[in-house]
Amino acid sequence: MAYSQHLQCIKEGVEVWNNWRKSVPKSKPDLGGADLSGMDLSKAYLADTNFNQANLTNVNLEGVNLSHSNFFQAVLTGANLCGAELQGADLSYAELYNAQLAGASFCPASVEIGLLNQSQCVD
Repeated sequence: MAYSQHLQCIKEGVEVWNNWRKSVPKSKPDLGGADLSGMDLSKAYLADTNFNQANLTNVNLEGVNLSHSNFFQAVLTGANLCGAELQGADLSYAELYNAQLAGASFCPASVEIGLLNQSQCVD
């Protein structure tokens, strides 16, 4: 379950989130189980974040550094991950149906995905 202060911070917006992350650079935020569907997080600093079982449906994560983040059983249906950095991320059993993955960097990452349908980035 998401840590309530972390969830409140991300829902206040990317600028608030990034300022918090800069103030605690070694933090490992917990957004597990959070409903972040439809959010534009394309400029958020999200490396080392726990998204375990989070709802990230239609979230914009284009170009975001998501290295060493946990997406175990997360729902990323329709998410934009074009150009995202996912090195060391755990995408085990993540649902990536219709996710945009063009240019995403996965190696090395843990990936055991049942629902994957890669599409192209949309300009």
